[in-house]
Amino acid sequence: MTLNGRLNGLERGVEKHYASLDPWKRTALGINARLRGDEAEERKLAASAPKLNGAVCHNYGLSVGIERLVFVLHMQRLADAMLYWRSEGLLHLAPILGETEKFKGYEPHMLHVMRMTCDRAVGREEGWRLLCEDLGIDPDGLFNDLPGAQMVKEFIEAARSTADAFRPQLDALLKANGAVAQTPQEVAGEMREFLDQQLAGWSRETHEG
Repeated sequence: MTLNGRLNGLERGVEKHYASLDPWKRTALGINARLRGDEAEERKLAASAPKLNGAVCHNYGLSVGIERLVFVLHMQRLADAMLYWRSEGLLHLAPILGETEKFKGYEPHMLHVMRMTCDRAVGREEGWRLLCEDLGIDPDGLFNDLPGAQMVKEFIEAARSTADAFRPQLDALLKANGAVAQTPQEVAGEMREFLDQQLAGWSRETHEG
């Protein structure tokens, strides 16, 4: 067989591989290609995808679901970061504000808010990373170009340190209130369930349409 013949056979094998990808693998490969700027790979993945109702790629619902999940996670991160920095700022003012009647006794409350905010943020972060590991995508890449990304990274680092430092107090607080913190595995499971629903829902609507 000539070199051209072997290359053509290899190309047909690659094209067959692309066509056989399931929605999850196709989406992961597409995200990774986009993050590294590989437009040719993105086009191949899109062109070889089975079409729902002859219109959209079979993984479209999953792609949209991940975009929605990233948006919600980023909004939650920003909200937690704002609450954390505000609480920290107030704590720095404790020697002054604590002297007034209005702010007497507020310091323990601010500490409680900070600790719980950090614990919640870290649990959500670990859950997201577990999901990304399962999907085979970069857990940070989809957030890097979003507004406030650097501030969020700094907050997550601070949140990890705070949550680790106050772990015994956080566990005692949860126990005293009869609460149980979600494990990262449970968080990842909820995210995966959401993506399952997005994929199935879009597929169903397309077929019905």
